[in-house]
Amino acid sequence: MYLRDTAERPSALLPLLERRLNSILPWLLFAGILLVCTRPFRSELSWMVFVQDDFFYYLKVAQNFAHGAGSTFNGIVRTNGYHPLWFLLLSILCWFTTSPKLILGFIAFVAFLASVLTYFCSLQLIASTGIRKLTAIVLASWITLYSLRLFFYGMEVTLALPLSLAVICLIRNEAFWLRGWKQSFLVGLVISTMILSRLDTIILAGLIVVFACVQRELREQIRGEHLAGLALGLLPLAVYFFLNHSFFHVWVPISGLAKQLKFNHRPTPEVWQGLYLYKPSFLAVFLPVPLGIVLYPLAAKNFSAIQRTLYPAALLFPLVYFLVLCCLSDWNIWPWYMYALRPSVCIAFVVFCSWRPLARIIENGIVTSVLLVVMIVALVTSQWRIQEPELYSAAVDIQQFSLTHSGTYAMGDRAGRVGYLVHQPMIQLEGLVMDRTFLGYIQRQVPLRTVLDAYGVRYYIATETAPYSGCFKAVEPYQAGPDSPHMLGEFCEKPVAVIKGGGPIFDLHPDRAAR
Repeated sequence: MYLRDTAERPSALLPLLERRLNSILPWLLFAGILLVCTRPFRSELSWMVFVQDDFFYYLKVAQNFAHGAGSTFNGIVRTNGYHPLWFLLLSILCWFTTSPKLILGFIAFVAFLASVLTYFCSLQLIASTGIRKLTAIVLASWITLYSLRLFFYGMEVTLALPLSLAVICLIRNEAFWLRGWKQSFLVGLVISTMILSRLDTIILAGLIVVFACVQRELREQIRGEHLAGLALGLLPLAVYFFLNHSFFHVWVPISGLAKQLKFNHRPTPEVWQGLYLYKPSFLAVFLPVPLGIVLYPLAAKNFSAIQRTLYPAALLFPLVYFLVLCCLSDWNIWPWYMYALRPSVCIAFVVFCSWRPLARIIENGIVTSVLLVVMIVALVTSQWRIQEPELYSAAVDIQQFSLTHSGTYAMGDRAGRVGYLVHQPMIQLEGLVMDRTFLGYIQRQVPLRTVLDAYGVRYYIATETAPYSGCFKAVEPYQAGPDSPHMLGEFCEKPVAVIKGGGPIFDLHPDRAAR
């Protein structure tokens, strides 16, 4: 690390104005984010259009669990199709209330807290380079706003993203955690919390371990008491995996396994296509990562051993993560999977600010002023977007249908809102909230009608993007790619209903009287 003489910093701003900006900007950022978080409560639209469909898989299971029905989405099979920490928080909330406004308020509150933690962690990492304070504040604010859009999906990444940054910040402070086993225990506990928030963050933790092993200077500082403390802090992980295997007979969430049934482990293009690398707007926010990797060797001479452990791990995390995904799965990825890019971009900024030639350019008064304007524009244009309103409309129509048609339902893609609204058993045909037995049907490619009969399904809600006409050839899971197994079926009987934006509904046993 190096300290720069403030006299070397060209500034286009008056010192007094800059000091005031340094104190005002964080409050402006938090006030703007708070205003964005209140948008759904100022809207006349249903609260359900402000979160992703996948959130309702969490919510339905959490409500059943909180009210004594067990960890189940449909009341038929037990499931662990969720990341545990977000599920636990939602279950605690649902134990107290089922009010939609309070549930949405909880999401907004956690999103705001996640934004604050993301900002302070990013600021600490960037400011540690000795860069101009205003520049550090602007860059940390940009990282926060770049992350904010993910916090409104209602998914577990709202916890995983800031916790990833918190782990990096905590481990970076080696003077703290090398003090004794108690401090190391705290670090292990925070790492456990990060992994329990989203299990694939174990890739980040693994990369940190790998780079720690090659840092001789760091290895020489670590003693037995530090390893013992870390091991104790990681015990919650061991407990989670043990309970998972004991109750659900799988080590990891069934939702992840459902997407990893590929016939082979060759890399497939679907994951990389889902990165939107063909979009200029996405490329603009992705480019700091490869650029940070290229410039890392030039900046590394200014880093301590612990920084040479953490920073390359964080920079490589999204690349390794997406490579693992494309080898294990050929499903398309969803926007919240991009959470892995945020810590990496933050560390890329740290690299930029640590390489002196580039740092002088970044902290130049004109460049900082431009970055400030960009940050303010990003803040002003930030919004909690309406999400999938057509899916909500279709779910309401299916709910109305279910009021006069009792029985077990089955649906694949987009079944989250439907499963939440329809008070009938729902078989989720992608397997995301099912169990190992159901994944066996998919893996063996059992005919779809056979599977539906095995679960006593009365109504099959087909997923069709084109208008329904004649026979329907069903492919479940619909989102799985060509290298994954599918359950196939053909339905030529007349549907009992055709839901706009949802697809046809088939009555598989019209001879049975409604219950």
